[in-house]
Amino acid sequence: MHRHFYGFSEEPFSIKPDTGFWYPSRNHLEVLTTIRAGIKSGKGILVITGEDGMGKTILLRLLVEMLDPGVKAALISGPSESFEAVLEDLLRALELPRGEPDKSSMLSRLYEYLYSGLSRGQTVLIAVDEAHAFSGQVLEELRMLCNPDPRRPGPGIVQELFAAGPEFEEKLRAEDLMRILQRIEVRCRLEPLSELEIPQYVEHRLRKVGSGITKIFTPEAVDLICRYSRGIPRNINMLCYMSICSGYALSRKHISSDLVEKALPVLNGHRSGRWKGVTGPVKAFDDYIEKSPFITTITYILLAYSLLALFIVFLLNLRL
Repeated sequence: MHRHFYGFSEEPFSIKPDTGFWYPSRNHLEVLTTIRAGIKSGKGILVITGEDGMGKTILLRLLVEMLDPGVKAALISGPSESFEAVLEDLLRALELPRGEPDKSSMLSRLYEYLYSGLSRGQTVLIAVDEAHAFSGQVLEELRMLCNPDPRRPGPGIVQELFAAGPEFEEKLRAEDLMRILQRIEVRCRLEPLSELEIPQYVEHRLRKVGSGITKIFTPEAVDLICRYSRGIPRNINMLCYMSICSGYALSRKHISSDLVEKALPVLNGHRSGRWKGVTGPVKAFDDYIEKSPFITTITYILLAYSLLALFIVFLLNLRL
């Protein structure tokens, strides 16, 4: 209902990845360009790292949408309990029948597909989201897919793109994963938005839904969002979304700093210092919504509005 109150065509600050809302910050655009070039030039293993909420998933989906016709993508996400589970996901992503669920049979179907694609000049890109959540054994078996036939020298017909948290680089330094580390040809890191880019990001998303930053947020509110989001897109979305919901519950067309202040516990943030100096983990969004008295109050207010609207419609129907 808050979308209609503020004149949004759709929700501008959803935390669900949506390539239609992708904001090309300087760093994000640089990473996208570098990875696309690496895929085009046939690099075997490529890696994108970044903090949680930095936009790795949306970047993977955007890359898949922009691939050349000669590249077939299979997007999978961790964690998977076994390599067999990964193979099932791969076959499903490539629209291949799973058949017998054992490892040998699924590999045979995958290799058959790969070599048929090789004859047509096709490459397969395995894009792995949340790669840090996979076990070392699964990662090593994924690496081996880059050269499915050891009798064939030269570049393989499979490329792999791993998107992971910063801890992934440390994980790859383990002795049993050194061969993956040695095969990585392209490394990129997603960085937080700059203090100048944060308002541009908010403006970008609001314009997508027919609004604008000055129509919704006061300058003081924007300053708080810059200060406490740490430049992480998911944090920005959370603060904006909760502030707007609060504004709707209070029938306030403009979001001022006090509403943003009320939303700060979403990030478990501190109440002093510029955003570059703010530290501390981000609380789980769902946990906060369940436990926060403030959000519970807003939820009941929104529910009351809904029930009132239904009651009015019911009365009108009775009169007709």
